[in-house]
Amino acid sequence: MIFNVKIDLMRFVLILFLLSLCSCNNDNLTTEIFSEKLPEKTQDLENLLLDSKDNVEKLEIRYQLYKKYRESSQLKAFDHLNSMINEAEEFDNSYYLGKAYFGRGYIHDANGEYVKSVQSYLKAIDHFNKVNEQSLVSSVLNNLGLVFMETANYEYAKRFFEKTQPFYTEIKDYQRLVLVNINLGICNYSQSNPDFLSAQKCFDEAEKYVTLTDRNENKLLNKIYNERGTMYHAQKDFNQAKNNFLKSLEYAEIVETANRLVFIAYYNIAEAAIGLDDTQEALHWINKAQSIFDSGKLSSKLIVGSYNIRAKLYQAEEDHLSAIQYLDEAMLKADKNVINPTLQETLSLIRVSYKNLETPVSRTKYDNVLEIDGRQDLLEKELVEKTNFEALQAALGKTIELDQARKDILAEVAARELMSKLAFALGMLMMIAAGVIIWYTQKHRKAQQRVDYLEERDNEFLQEVHTLLRYLKG
Repeated sequence: MIFNVKIDLMRFVLILFLLSLCSCNNDNLTTEIFSEKLPEKTQDLENLLLDSKDNVEKLEIRYQLYKKYRESSQLKAFDHLNSMINEAEEFDNSYYLGKAYFGRGYIHDANGEYVKSVQSYLKAIDHFNKVNEQSLVSSVLNNLGLVFMETANYEYAKRFFEKTQPFYTEIKDYQRLVLVNINLGICNYSQSNPDFLSAQKCFDEAEKYVTLTDRNENKLLNKIYNERGTMYHAQKDFNQAKNNFLKSLEYAEIVETANRLVFIAYYNIAEAAIGLDDTQEALHWINKAQSIFDSGKLSSKLIVGSYNIRAKLYQAEEDHLSAIQYLDEAMLKADKNVINPTLQETLSLIRVSYKNLETPVSRTKYDNVLEIDGRQDLLEKELVEKTNFEALQAALGKTIELDQARKDILAEVAARELMSKLAFALGMLMMIAAGVIIWYTQKHRKAQQRVDYLEERDNEFLQEVHTLLRYLKG
């Protein structure tokens, strides 16, 4: 697979959300926000929380502690968010209720708990709307778009990014406009009917806004060239893909050395080389990435993606046994309890190698692939069935045939499930066919032996009859 660098938050679901627009006069609704400077260190914040007598200050401290703990200790982060919710409800503070649910949504999304993430995000939007915090509403909408991207629902992700784009343009937030345009570009080239021209325009627009930002320029340019390369790879223009990945590597090395961005660039260049039938160069870039791989600091998603590319290299060399070894490792390493497009690619690749083996694989191996694939289908179907389509219409302010959209997505999931079963059935048929041939040969051999035996017995019987007749005549 080509690695996509996800923006701000790291094929196939629909996640929508409930947005209850308050009919009361929001202009008259006010809420307290703490705006004074707080300590930077975690322990200082904890100490201040114990000493503070100001309810609003305590809510802000808890939110800052959540941000401190969300990567290192999610349990502590959740404890502070839950306390925020209880305290903010007591004082009817919608601003901090929104921030608490926003934090919940972020953590759930990071853990692949997409249903819980969306439920939290929708509550956040409801509370932010009550206090007319349109900037924060846009942030939540953007994160919902990212959830859609992670689960490969690019057509629906686009709607959320398109919703936030005018607001960021109005307030001249060029940093976010870069990110939104990159995400729109990804959605355009990744959707079921790719629009490469629109994707290119989005990346060009993103690059234009980079010149207007005053921070993270190299990191943003790395993302733009990475996604351009992925777009060209999808078009099978492997030379252009390779050139853009090499450019992304230049910016990645400026941002930081021996890190995940460099690792991603190495493997993307390798995959472009495979497309160009240059397996030696592909191996060169894979070997360059080995030291980063050995650091043990990569996510399971990146590791699985790298195994997939290694498997493609072996498949290009028609060494399917070696490809299967890496794909087996990928299946073991991948998170199978969340919707996982990288894992789905692994399953697709392993079927190719199974089909091309000279000796059919065991039924147990096919059963394992089918079980994992079926689990992915169930996760996608569950999310679609729990979607609130009316909420999407309210949030995006568009009139769309939501019931039909839901039916279309369910039909697509069902189609994927059917194709998975057909692929499995085809593999099983190959195994059965080989078994039938062996069985038929054995049965034919036994039948022939039986015929020979009967013929021999009949001949002996006829000889005895002839002997008896001669005896009676004589």
